[in-house]
Amino acid sequence: MIVGTLEDLMGKISTRLAIAAAVGTAFLAAGCAGKAATATGTKTSPASLSRALPSPFTVAARYTAKSLGLVHPTAMAIGPDGNLYVTDSSQRVTVISPAGKVLRRWGSPGSHPGEFNFIAPDPSAPDATMGKITVGADGKVYVSDSGNGRVEVFTPQGRFIREFGSYGSGKNQFLRPADLMADSAGNVYVADVNDDRQRILFIDSSGHKVDAFSPNFSHNFPIGGACEATVDALGNTYVSGCGPAPTLVYNPEHRLIARWPGTHYTLLRSPVFGPHGEVFALATDGSILKLHITLPGA
Repeated sequence: MIVGTLEDLMGKISTRLAIAAAVGTAFLAAGCAGKAATATGTKTSPASLSRALPSPFTVAARYTAKSLGLVHPTAMAIGPDGNLYVTDSSQRVTVISPAGKVLRRWGSPGSHPGEFNFIAPDPSAPDATMGKITVGADGKVYVSDSGNGRVEVFTPQGRFIREFGSYGSGKNQFLRPADLMADSAGNVYVADVNDDRQRILFIDSSGHKVDAFSPNFSHNFPIGGACEATVDALGNTYVSGCGPAPTLVYNPEHRLIARWPGTHYTLLRSPVFGPHGEVFALATDGSILKLHITLPGA
């Protein structure tokens, strides 16, 4: 069963951005504005950002966009099969094995079933398209078709199943569907447009906010604010910024414990975690990084 159109979400959560984690508490990465987030509401002092923090991971392997046939990849998800599902500005979904082998592709530009119109939120950056993707526990692949105001659903092999949503501000409509997440019960939560409040919200399964904090990316990264957050099996939250910003890691008490400065590879999106311990992330140069988490207990 698919739930989570804009009307459904607005009845539960006051913000227009709602992404449910598939395990435990849900989280929201609110805002993708071109400014730094403040430290309001965090348990992190400014001094903690200036001290030496450990790196949360090392890069175990790198697959370039060119070697994978990707054109400005913008989003990535991991399925229950451990494979990577990537969208890019060529209006396609590419499925890649954990070893970096391209398994299949589907999609083309257009508005018919199985076609996409990933549009850019900023006209000055036409390659930064909004074609976000997630994979449910049952293997179904959900793609937010931002330019067509809908979400399309596929089998893991790329066969079109159905779509929901249309352009508009009414019930069962989207203005610009972006991030989305499917929970373990098969419900789908869709972010319709983004705000600029720059907060990470944690919500329970009923849609009630249980906590919130605003990451501080420090004055050294004035352009990047909070763009995305993901959670690992230990409950640590990985927050990546927009633009030239580091990736910050907070423990379950939301204390800053690690920082990936991106001195060589800066992450475009927060890491995604697979069912068998796989960890991957998209870098700003378009490559896919296979990561090894170095945090205690990982």
